[in-house]
Amino acid sequence: MVNRNMLVQVQIERARNRLHILAEKHHDLQHPAVLKQSMVLDELINQYNMRGEQQRLIESRKSLENKHTLY
Repeated sequence: MVNRNMLVQVQIERARNRLHILAEKHHDLQHPAVLKQSMVLDELINQYNMRGEQQRLIESRKSLENKHTLY
């Protein structure tokens, strides 16, 4: 899970850099290329957040299972 999160973080940084480059190149935040890259970045951020939420749920379940077995 950690390696996958690190990969998504790298992808996010690359997508963010590309967004900045496109915005500067076109001098327009509404340019189709800028909007498309913004959507790519949003999707990567959503993936990262969903993975984080899934990991928190797994850890929470493990914690509850460990407490249950103690009693």
